[in-house]
Amino acid sequence: MEEIQKPEEIAPNRASEANTEEPGHSDKVAGIFAGPAQTYEQMAKFPPRIIDWLLPTFLVVVIAVISNIILMSNPDIRYQAKEKQMAGVEKTFNKMVEGGQISREVADGEIEKARDKMDSINSGMSILLQSISTVFAVFISFFIVTGIYFLFSRFLLKGDGTYQSALSANGMSHYISIVGMIAMVLVSLLLRKFLMGTSLGAFIDADKATFTGMLLYKLDIIGIWGLAITSIGLAKMFHSVSVWKYFTMVFGIWIIWSLITLAIARAVPLLSSLAM
Repeated sequence: MEEIQKPEEIAPNRASEANTEEPGHSDKVAGIFAGPAQTYEQMAKFPPRIIDWLLPTFLVVVIAVISNIILMSNPDIRYQAKEKQMAGVEKTFNKMVEGGQISREVADGEIEKARDKMDSINSGMSILLQSISTVFAVFISFFIVTGIYFLFSRFLLKGDGTYQSALSANGMSHYISIVGMIAMVLVSLLLRKFLMGTSLGAFIDADKATFTGMLLYKLDIIGIWGLAITSIGLAKMFHSVSVWKYFTMVFGIWIIWSLITLAIARAVPLLSSLAM
């Protein structure tokens, strides 16, 4: 005869089953802000989900496009954005003149052509082209950066995880990036100032092609927050006992890449936009 379980014996089993249920994506999003370590630890118990990296990355693209439309609809901000672009163009050609690559007359002609072209660009077409470029830029950079995180996590730190695990860890941190973009738009509209981020460098319009400027652009609370969340996510998704070695890896890559892009920007003025 089958033994009948008492209610108090059944309850713990149900509670145990409930604790092993995979949280929904909305619960994961809330957990990224409220308790990232516990959230990623729970995610690591289940196979990585495509939605955990595809949805936040897609939302980054959407928010970036909408942010650009909102900011460029403000005449003051649009004018500042154009002048900032022109300042970069003029600086590039001036350096080329100083280096003897082109004459002053040629540089002035190219600068004037750039200004005329910028003034004649149809706003609707410009937004469309920027939107398309944003899609490619965000997804390509996301896959490349995640690939670097995966290689370091799997082979240098000997973590137990897959590329999909790294996608989920890095993808979920995009919700922090979304907070940063929204904050940037709100502050830009409030100050009626064209901002390219939430860092100290962006607020004071520092020259990011200089070492000091690079450091100022790194003083970004939201950006550092996002990298910290990524570090925690990689540590948990790759089943590491130590979170700190993943902090060292992520922030180390961040610093090294910053120095490399700064060196490239100094060596090749046309690529100065890389320094960030």
